[in-house]
Amino acid sequence: MDKEIEITPTTWWIIGGASVAVLGIGGYLWFNKYQKNKAQEKRMVSRTPNFSKESSSEASSTRQVPNWENPFDMGYLDDVAKWVAPKSIEIIDATKAEELAKKLKQSKGVFNDEEEEVALIFKKELKDKAQVASLSKAFWKLYKKDLWEYLNSFLSKKELHSYVTMPVKRLPNYTIK
Repeated sequence: MDKEIEITPTTWWIIGGASVAVLGIGGYLWFNKYQKNKAQEKRMVSRTPNFSKESSSEASSTRQVPNWENPFDMGYLDDVAKWVAPKSIEIIDATKAEELAKKLKQSKGVFNDEEEEVALIFKKELKDKAQVASLSKAFWKLYKKDLWEYLNSFLSKKELHSYVTMPVKRLPNYTIK
């Protein structure tokens, strides 16, 4: 009384198609995770401060030169403060930094982003890279997100370059009080 199950060519096509779909989705997920891990490792390497040693003519000790190219780094303010010591640098006050951080957070929209707001902040509001670092620190304090990664999440490469990277590159490294 055993009935044998007959597998038709249509059934084989369905099984084969489902298998290909499952393998394709699995491959995509694996590749996507691999790419994210690779990008994260690259970011970590590029965010690691690159200090070079420069001797000081006033003292026999050496001073570390801050990574002037990365004001979004959380340690930028401390590094610059050590570099210019005993003088002090000008930074934006915490309330102004938090206000700008909130504007940047609100500039990301569901369907339409406010790229002009981002451009105004980096071109008009910030006077030096130390202020960019203050803003980055305030953004982290408020939202526990890296400002650079947040901006990168909704701005295209071209927008990021013209609204953020180029204006920040043109800023002086710091301003002495």
